[in-house]
Amino acid sequence: MSRVFLHVGAPKTGTTFLQEVLWSNRSALARQGALYWGNDPGAHFYAAQDLRGRYFRGHRHPQVPGAWDRLAGAVREWSGPTALVSHEILAGCDADEAQRAVESLRPHEVHVVYTARDLARQIPAMWQESVKNGRVVSYSRYLQTLRSDDPALVGRIFWRTQDAVDVLDRWAAAVPAERIHLLTVPPGGAAPGLLWERFCSLTGLDPSGLDLTATGNGNVSLGLAEGELLRRVNRRLQGELSWPEHEELLKNFLTRSVLTNPASARAGIPASERDWVLERSRAQVGELRARGYDVVGSLDELVPDLGREPDVDPDPSADEVLDAAVDALAVLLTEHVGTRRSRTTARLRRWGSALRARLPGRPRTWPRGSVGRRR
Repeated sequence: MSRVFLHVGAPKTGTTFLQEVLWSNRSALARQGALYWGNDPGAHFYAAQDLRGRYFRGHRHPQVPGAWDRLAGAVREWSGPTALVSHEILAGCDADEAQRAVESLRPHEVHVVYTARDLARQIPAMWQESVKNGRVVSYSRYLQTLRSDDPALVGRIFWRTQDAVDVLDRWAAAVPAERIHLLTVPPGGAAPGLLWERFCSLTGLDPSGLDLTATGNGNVSLGLAEGELLRRVNRRLQGELSWPEHEELLKNFLTRSVLTNPASARAGIPASERDWVLERSRAQVGELRARGYDVVGSLDELVPDLGREPDVDPDPSADEVLDAAVDALAVLLTEHVGTRRSRTTARLRRWGSALRARLPGRPRTWPRGSVGRRR
């Protein structure tokens, strides 16, 4: 019987990094007796969607139907000591979905792992993610709805996955409390790789021989003005793009290659919002202590230190958004010119190769300094 570690999120707590490391090292993990299933980096995402019967922004990927049963079947057949399943949308499972997931993985011993990060970092990160995914709520409105007793949809989405007490209560209906583990994300400035070390210490993985650099681009952090610019673009394009088109053009290309000004001011917690953020954080930590779950790291890391944080205006000025738009346009034009130059150079090289092939007995390379050497 294997131990199955079901990593259920939360979103924006290093989940992408952990999943990329697991995926890129799956052969090395298998040699340790640990299974990270799938023939596609998105396999666990498709499986989680299938389990929950929910499709991202209404788009159902063709690999989704039956994906959870395929994953669960592979895990049940695994004879090694460890199997790992990871996707952050599992944090949104209701009690019935959690029970169904656990039942499908038996007779193996199922452990639930929840990674948590302090609210001062989670709130702006989740707003950014909502904008990347096409939502049109401003940061100031986002903050207002999070503190509301009756939050709007974006607030309900946030707390559904970010309220650690609520998430783990839902999973605790399916898994004994001693098999629920809360892994805290190290604070800013901590040693690189500490999150991975904590994950390995919990799951029993041997980190030696595993490559932490073989990962993709991860999630790109936007400045506040860039996030506001993207939000306005979303509003302008509402209904005009399918989810695959939005993902390719806006979420991947625009945010990763264009809106990348490292000098832009980041979204933080305004001074006017800090009291409720701290109060909610402390209350959550108190309830988690009372439940007695296994903690890897420290619950104290979930209480943010906001005393030294500069105040921020959640609504960037028109000039700041305009500057972000001008910078984005300049990057797009530079990218366009660079692409045209690359295409022209490639075309000239093809012509040169064809011309040399038609001149038998001529040198296969142009003499140094000749016209043929020039771009």
